[in-house]
Amino acid sequence: MVTALRRDFTTCGVTQKILSDLVHTSPSTINKMVSSLELKPLDETASRNIRYSIDDIRSITSKFIANKDNRKCNVLSFYNFKGGVGKTTLCFEVASHLALMGYEVLAVDTDPQAHLSTALSFDTTNEYPTLYDIIVNDLSPFDCIENIFPGLDCLPSNLSLTRLESELDNLPRREERVSISLTPLKEKYDFIIFDCNPTISKLNMNIINFSDILPIIVETQLFAINGLKMLLQDLEKFCKKMIMDMPKIVVIPNKYEERTASSGEAMSLLRKYYSEYTIPDFAVRMSEELKTSTKLSLPLALFCRSNSIAFEDILEVLRYLLAQSKEEVEKSAAAY
Repeated sequence: MVTALRRDFTTCGVTQKILSDLVHTSPSTINKMVSSLELKPLDETASRNIRYSIDDIRSITSKFIANKDNRKCNVLSFYNFKGGVGKTTLCFEVASHLALMGYEVLAVDTDPQAHLSTALSFDTTNEYPTLYDIIVNDLSPFDCIENIFPGLDCLPSNLSLTRLESELDNLPRREERVSISLTPLKEKYDFIIFDCNPTISKLNMNIINFSDILPIIVETQLFAINGLKMLLQDLEKFCKKMIMDMPKIVVIPNKYEERTASSGEAMSLLRKYYSEYTIPDFAVRMSEELKTSTKLSLPLALFCRSNSIAFEDILEVLRYLLAQSKEEVEKSAAAY
């Protein structure tokens, strides 16, 4: 499948400072690797803000992946049944930055509104195959995937997904159709990352059934914390019905504003009742850069400054999710 994207990533790159932050090493180490690999800047006339292509930075970041020849695909599904919490934005940043870090990543948009597809620079007025065509029309998932940039592929969405909910009712093993259709992709990717639609739906139950880790994005507002209890109860009921283990839950507080009392109260409630699911003393701070990132279809690392608080927060999320993914892989290996 070849779809014209709105963004040309061949002209986009990363500075050595941002690259050193991505892989959590010193700028001097990165400088030595750039020299030893004889990498050329995208703009060889630049004297400041020198950037290197995505292909070139992946040749460096991939060297920092532990046990890269013995990896297991992890499925992460960004979930909440409330819209507007910043779920798609964080899904976009996590998927794209994992690819920049050297992993092979598939982002799957399962929201008919196609916000993730838009962020990944698809023209959503065009027609292209989606998860609907894979499950209902038996298209091969390998034929429905579009490359975004090196390391990052996408299975996009459009309004055709609105029909999938009713079609699932007519299929055998209806809660397992996503798993049945997409399991072959696990051989190709290190991470399959879903942006779920903000509803309690059969499609989302399918995705949960396929998932290893559920990052649940919540606003740091009191009403959002109240909804979290119901969401976790519904997840527990579904997993009991399916006689399956609950995916690893990671609650990520978002849109935190230090100066507002409501954000502080929400964080206190999260620490008191949900500390087992959260990154200790952490929330993604409110930032215009995150909004700009999705609007431009550019991951933060491709344009942010070295002192960006948004990039700092995304790195914290990435490191925590990578640690949780490692735990899930070790748990799976121990079970065999």
